[in-house]
Amino acid sequence: GIIENPYDVQFILMGNNLNVNEVRDRIDTMGDSTVVVGDETTIKVHIHVEDPGEPISYGISLGKITDVVIENMQLQMEEIVHAPATAMTPPTIKTVVQPGQIGVVAVAAGDGLADIFHSMNAAYVVSGGQTNNPSIEELFQAIQDVPTDKVVILPNNKNIILAAEAARDLSPKHVAVVPTKTAPQGLSAMLALNPDGELEKTAVAMTAAAKEVATGEITRATRTVTLDGVEVHEGEYIGLVDGRLCTSNADLTAVLNTVLTAMEMEERELLSIYYGQDISQDKATTLANQIEELYEEVEIELLPGKQPYYFYILGAE
Repeated sequence: GIIENPYDVQFILMGNNLNVNEVRDRIDTMGDSTVVVGDETTIKVHIHVEDPGEPISYGISLGKITDVVIENMQLQMEEIVHAPATAMTPPTIKTVVQPGQIGVVAVAAGDGLADIFHSMNAAYVVSGGQTNNPSIEELFQAIQDVPTDKVVILPNNKNIILAAEAARDLSPKHVAVVPTKTAPQGLSAMLALNPDGELEKTAVAMTAAAKEVATGEITRATRTVTLDGVEVHEGEYIGLVDGRLCTSNADLTAVLNTVLTAMEMEERELLSIYYGQDISQDKATTLANQIEELYEEVEIELLPGKQPYYFYILGAE
C-alpha cells in the first residue's frame, strides 16, 4: 500500500505572540492527522505530510523550532509488512527519548487518545481506561521499557493513580507520578513537559498545568441510583465534570448544556472535544457546531478519541 502523506513530522515552535488558530489553519492545509496545541510562546505541531520541508519552513518563518522528529511511515509499514509474522500485538511506535531526558508513560483509553499522546511526545502509551485498568506490572514494565532513567507517569484516571505510585516505588529509576485524573488533564500536562529539565521541577509544572483544565465526560448510566444529589435512571445520559456527577437526562443536548455550564465555558478560550468509538465523525461535527453557536468566543477542536464507554470527553482551558 502507498501512504498518501508518508512523513510523520513533529516539532516544537517557539516565538512571541504566536497565534495557535492561525498556525493550526495553515498547517491543516499541508496534510492530515494534524495536532497543533499550545499558547503564544510555545506550540507543539504534529502532522502527516508528503513534503516534510513545508511545515518545517513555515515553523522557521514564525520563530525557532526544536525537538524535530521526521519519520517515514511508508518505510516503517513496508518493514512491518515484510517482517516475519510474530505475536499479534502491533507495536506502538515510541517517540524518540534520549537517555538522560525525561520520558513520559501515559495511560490512555482509546486509540485516538493514544495517538494524540504519542504525537505530543509521550514515550510510551499504556492502554487502559474505565473498566480495563492496567496492572502495576504493566506500568512497571512500561517504565522499564522507556530508554531513560527519568520517567513521569500520567495515570489519566483516578483509579490508576495508586497503581502508578506502586509501579514508581518498585522501579529503580527516578519516577514521578503526576496525578492526572482525566485524559484532558494528561494532555494539558504534556504541554508543560520539558524533556531536558529536572524531574521534580518538571513534575511540579506538569501537575500545575493539569489543574488548569476542566474535564467534562458524557456516558450512559448502567444503573438507577442517586449520587451527589443527582437522580439517575438506568439508560439515561449522565454528565460528569472533573469526576463529579452533575446531571442525568434522556436528552443528550440537555446533559451537554448542563456540563458546559458547570465547566464555566463562557470564561474559557479553548474546548477540545474527543469523541468516542461509538460516535461517527458527522455526529460529533454536528455537536461541535451546536456548541460553537452557544459559545462564539471559544475556539473548538474536534478530535477522534475512539475511547470506549464515554461518548464524549471534553477538555476546557
